Amino acid sequence: ELLGLEDIVKRKENFVITGEPGIGKSSFLRWAGIQLCKKGKESYEILPVHLYLIKYSGNLTDALDKEVEKHSKELVDKGYGANLEAQLKKGGVVFLLDALDETGDVNDASKKIEGLTSDPVYGKNKFIVSVRTNIYGSTSLPDFQELKMQLFSENQIKEYLTLKLKEENEKVYQKIIAFSLLDFARLPLMLKFISDLRGELEGIKNKADLYGRVLVDNFSE
Repeated sequence: ELLGLEDIVKRKENFVITGEPGIGKSSFLRWAGIQLCKKGKESYEILPVHLYLIKYSGNLTDALDKEVEKHSKELVDKGYGANLEAQLKKGGVVFLLDALDETGDVNDASKKIEGLTSDPVYGKNKFIVSVRTNIYGSTSLPDFQELKMQLFSENQIKEYLTLKLKEENEKVYQKIIAFSLLDFARLPLMLKFISDLRGELEGIKNKADLYGRVLVDNFSE
């Protein structure tokens, strides 16, 4: 079953988004927050609060309190803060908790998140948590429904290249096939990196070359 943002938000369940590194879990949560802000500005039916869980330091309630205060002051418009407080009390907020796998103690953090679902205030609202697939088994989120992010299909890869590169798309796609990079291209983050290289793909003949280029681009001064 494929679910869109509207489906996820309208359902009563809390969700955990799983997927491989680079598949777009964090990007999806950021995009979801933006979309909900846009809709919330018009109707204030449900409002987002985003928390990157690397900031979690043992007291998740305090972390959420700070994020609610921050969001109240900084997002959308002057009316957002008052509406956020009102929505929080009646269950109209969705907490987007990003990168559970980066908390250090994943099991402890997931238990704290699970505990929040029965909190007198926060428990009325929805939680969406992201975590890497290989870490998900060590979490304690029994009441959360898992949603798996899917890798790009070949048609989606071609569609992305057409939108991004236009007339160059077929040339780059043929290089992806010729250099056996299709598995990499199924990850959105890697497909973006490959498409950004364009003509420079001539110097990349295999996966090892691509890894080397990623390291150079991300860690060189």
